[in-house]
Formats: sequence, C-alpha cells, structure tokens
Amino acid sequence: MFIKKTVNLKAVRQNLAQVRKTIGKRKLFFVVKADAYAQGLELAPRVEDEVDGFCAFTLQEGVRLKELGVKKGVLVLCLLPHEIREAAKMGLKIGVSNEEQMNRVLELLDGDCSEKDFCLHIKINSGMNRLGFDVAPVPALEKLKEKGAIVEGVYSHLRCRSYEQLARFLKEAEKVKEIYPDAILHLASSNELANPFLTDGVRVGLKAYEGAVEIKSQIIGTRRVSEGEHISYGSFKSERATNLAVAFGGYADGVRDPLFFVNGKARKSVGSVCMDMTVLDMGEDFCSVGDEVVIYSPEHREEILKATRASEYRLLTAFKGRVKTEYVEE
Repeated sequence: MFIKKTVNLKAVRQNLAQVRKTIGKRKLFFVVKADAYAQGLELAPRVEDEVDGFCAFTLQEGVRLKELGVKKGVLVLCLLPHEIREAAKMGLKIGVSNEEQMNRVLELLDGDCSEKDFCLHIKINSGMNRLGFDVAPVPALEKLKEKGAIVEGVYSHLRCRSYEQLARFLKEAEKVKEIYPDAILHLASSNELANPFLTDGVRVGLKAYEGAVEIKSQIIGTRRVSEGEHISYGSFKSERATNLAVAFGGYADGVRDPLFFVNGKARKSVGSVCMDMTVLDMGEDFCSVGDEVVIYSPEHREEILKATRASEYRLLTAFKGRVKTEYVEE
C-alpha cells in the first residue's frame, strides 16, 4: 500500500521550454534541490536537453546527479568547507557564500588541488540575510585570479520582486566582474521571470512542475456515525450523522491537508490526521474501499491551495515515506 505520485515528464519539458522562450538566449539552470522538490532526482537526466545546467543544494545531491549520468554542469549551492575538496574532485561547480568557504578554496589551491578543479559561483547577500557576502570579496577574488581559478558566475536570491535587492546585487556583482569580466549573473527564479530581474541566467524550480504532478491515495475503510460520536484522536465529535471514509496516508507520509477529492467531489478531513490515515466526511454520499482519493492534482490545484493556506512549495515537497513516484510521458 502506498501513496502514488505521478510526474508528467512531458509537462515538465514543456514548462522548461516555455521558460526558455521567455528568457531568450539567457542561461537556464534547473534547480533540483531537495530531491527535485520531492519529485525525484531521477527525472534530471530525462529532461536535461531542455536546460543549460542544474543547481543542487547539498554535496550529496550533486554526487547523486553525477551518479545518475547528468552530463551538464551541476552547481552546488551550499557546501561546508570540509566538503569543498570532494565537490571539486567530483567536477561539481561550487557556490561560495562566506569567508570560511573562500579560505578553504584558497587553501586547497595551495595544496593538492589545481585551478582546473574549481569552477566557482560567488553568492551575494542582496537582502534576504541568509547566505552570501554582504560586500563582494574583492581581495580574495584577486587571489583566486592570481592562482588561475575560474569564477563562472555571481548570484543572489530574491525574497520578492525587490528593486532594492536588484540594485544591491548589481552593485556588488559589478565588483566581481571587474576581476572576472566573463562571469555570468543569475538572480531570477520561478517568480521573477521578467525584466529587469532577468540577467544572464535564471534558476527555475517550481515553474517546471506546473500541471505536472498528481498525488493520489485510496480509501481503506468506510462507516456511518451518529451525531455526537467521536472521530479520530482527541475530543472531536461529529456535529451530525454522516458517512465517513478513511483514506490511507497520514502525517508520517506528509499528509496534513484539510481538503481531498473522492469521486470528483471535495471532501474535508475531520478529527485529527493520524500517523497512517485520514478520516474524510462524505456527508450522505457513499464510497467503497479501494476508491481513489486525490490529494493533489492540477485540476484541483487552486481549491487545495486555498484550503491548505500553504504555499505550493510546501505542498509539493511535503510528501515522503510511503510515496511511490511514477514518471509518465503524456
């Protein structure tokens, strides 16, 4: 028994092709961090022809992409200093966002790594105050240049379509380009695919999955309850006589949503979501064990997002554990 997730690769390719059309000749990097937004890193080599490269967040993700046979460049956005040597030897591109990382790169260049091992992207803190240099690290960049290391790009991340962040990024990026004039700038992500945020490249994640993901479970039990009867854990009582359906999937699987679809109709969860299952209020309608339960689908996307009051990022990345992913070409 499992929750079935279907990822339509044809739709993913079409989404990436549409982004390509929007951005023109700029570079398109497909962000596949967090197991490709929980859709599985295995999809990366199957859509590789649509992109110029990939972005991972951790060393482990970058290594896995290499193991899957990805041929195009992989930029790892977050590395601990002690992971940098392995990343370089694996042929991964390295995001550098703090002094500790930069010092480690310089140390390795004086050790057993050559300048050919490194392809670096420098992250600027443009205003989100998470990762990145507040000011472009010019002295360190000059040392990198002297040692022959390549800085391929400069990037940052937007909290929204912030012109203040854009200006701050461009100011610091220009300092990098004075030393590395061929470095490409990438700032925009799925939510900022418009001028003036389109620089030399874009990083797209969520946009690739629009209309491409469907998540379904099944009914594992049904019953009728009277008004005032308890449902699930705690003190919740039914306010009326109603039919109940028990869906496979609970908080251990990432299921926390209040709205589902059974036989084409919206059904609210009642009582507490359990570890393995969720109880749905069917009203006077009936269903049977084995009937399909839609947890998420393009058709019901707006209703589900409104009911959950969660971002699509959180919704798509929530499902784990007893979830089986199937890739289709439709």
